[in-house]
Amino acid sequence: MAELGWVVQFFCDHRMLAETAAALRDIAREMTVIVDHLGMVPAAQGVSDPNFQALLKLVGDGHAYVKLSAVYRLSTQFPDYSDAQPLHDALIAANPERLMWGTDWPHPSIPATVMPDDGHLLDAPGHRTNKHAGVFWSIRPRGCSDVERSSLRTFSANFLFRHCRI
Repeated sequence: MAELGWVVQFFCDHRMLAETAAALRDIAREMTVIVDHLGMVPAAQGVSDPNFQALLKLVGDGHAYVKLSAVYRLSTQFPDYSDAQPLHDALIAANPERLMWGTDWPHPSIPATVMPDDGHLLDAPGHRTNKHAGVFWSIRPRGCSDVERSSLRTFSANFLFRHCRI
C-alpha cells in the first residue's frame, strides 16, 4: 500500500489503542495513519483513559491523524454530546495539525432515537456557544484559533491522497 501512496485508516476497538500504538507508529514511518472516530473511546472513559492517552501521544508526536467524526458513537448525551468535549479538547491541545473533520454520513448502524441531525451538525453560525458541543465537532471546535478551525474544516483529502496511484 505504501508503494501506491495510500493511507491506512483504522476503525478499531478503543481498548486496543495502547497495545497497538507501537505498531501504528511503525506503520506511520512508511505511510499515513488515520484513526477514525476519535479512536472510538467512550466519552465516559475520559481523557485519562490509558487507551485515549496512547492516542494522544500518537497524535502529539505526529504519528497519526485522528478523524473528528461520529461523536454520537462515543457520547451518551444526545443531541449535543457535551460529555465528549474533553476528548476533543485534549486532541486539539495535543496537535491540531493532526486532526481532520469527517461526517460519518449516512450514520450507519445508529438507532433512529439517537440519529444525529445533520442540520444541527453543519449549520453553525459563529455565535454558537458551548451548549452546542455537537456543532463544535464538525464546524466550530472550541479552543481553536481561526486558523486551526479553518484547517479542520478544509483539511483536504487531496492532501492525504496526493500521492495515491490506482
